[in-house]
Amino acid sequence: MDPITRLEDSLDTLLKVMASAIAYLSRKAGHKQVNPRVPLTVIGTTEALPDDELKANREELVHDLVSQAKEVEQHIRALPSLDTNEEARTARLEALQMRLHTANDAYRAAVQEAHTLLGQLDALLERLCAERQTAREVLDPPPTASRGQSGGGVARTT
Repeated sequence: MDPITRLEDSLDTLLKVMASAIAYLSRKAGHKQVNPRVPLTVIGTTEALPDDELKANREELVHDLVSQAKEVEQHIRALPSLDTNEEARTARLEALQMRLHTANDAYRAAVQEAHTLLGQLDALLERLCAERQTAREVLDPPPTASRGQSGGGVARTT
């Protein structure tokens, strides 16, 4: 798996953990009105936990978030760095271009070999078909006119 895909997967997991943590805390927290002028609105049902149990669960969720964020950081560090030096960038591009030419030459050679093999296969199939036709002519000769009129070669006596 390439580094970008690993980073994408890790970020996706981090976002899922965050969304799950927010949903869990919203559902399990005991909502209290803080300001009398702002009404308390809770969407859905709440299953309030005791404060000490909620605090322990919250610390576990924070630990999960932090560990997942560290994994994202590791994947970011594993990404190839950009060459800020123009000479290094040019050398890297030249090396990539050489690899591309080598791969292109190998591809052309493989295509040429495939064409050669295809020609050989066509010639072999043509030869086999001709030999089969010759064998059929020898083994199954066409019926002759005299043979067909004699009644199949069975003599009758009366």
